Amino acid sequence: MRLAFQETKSAPQLLTRVLILILALSAGPLPVSASGQGGIDASGHDDHLSEGAQKFLLAHSEPASVRDGCTGTCFRLIRFGYPSARIVILRLMVDQNGDATVFTKIFSGDRQLVLQKMDAVPRSDVTNLMETVKQSNFWQLPGSEPQEGPLVKDGSVWTIEGAEGASYHIVRRRNPKPSRFTDIARCLRDFAKLSDSVVFIPIFQPPH
Repeated sequence: MRLAFQETKSAPQLLTRVLILILALSAGPLPVSASGQGGIDASGHDDHLSEGAQKFLLAHSEPASVRDGCTGTCFRLIRFGYPSARIVILRLMVDQNGDATVFTKIFSGDRQLVLQKMDAVPRSDVTNLMETVKQSNFWQLPGSEPQEGPLVKDGSVWTIEGAEGASYHIVRRRNPKPSRFTDIARCLRDFAKLSDSVVFIPIFQPPH
């Protein structure tokens, strides 16, 4: 499957791209729990998406948090491309019975919805994802990197939310190198039956 995006240079579209880029890059370090591991703890501190990101999600019929409506285990990838301002949202919902569905939304640079669909996910694939999540140490990863690399001309900001029971965690990375973390996003991409030509995520090759 290939998606074609028409590039225009009108002032409103350029302004929209600038605003989305600011939204993607201005989240800053996310709060962590008292244990320093992120997520929810007894003190009541919680990490969360920025207010601007939540407004964007709600405006496009996405929950403000992946834990909203989550009855089992849920993950969501939000990927902002820059300077294209293209947005990819992949949300996996696994209910208490183990039935899983991935919801896909892709927006062009001018915020036009170019793809929206949902796909059932086999339980065996969900099991593989949970193993990847475990290997990535997702629930203990810091919300953001202390020292992020410089901006590049063509890059992306990745945010992955996870919710399971009382646990909720966000990990945000800018232009992440292939790792077990990016493998989580690759699993979600594959669940949505999207090819590299639509959402490119390189394969992580663990060192021998």
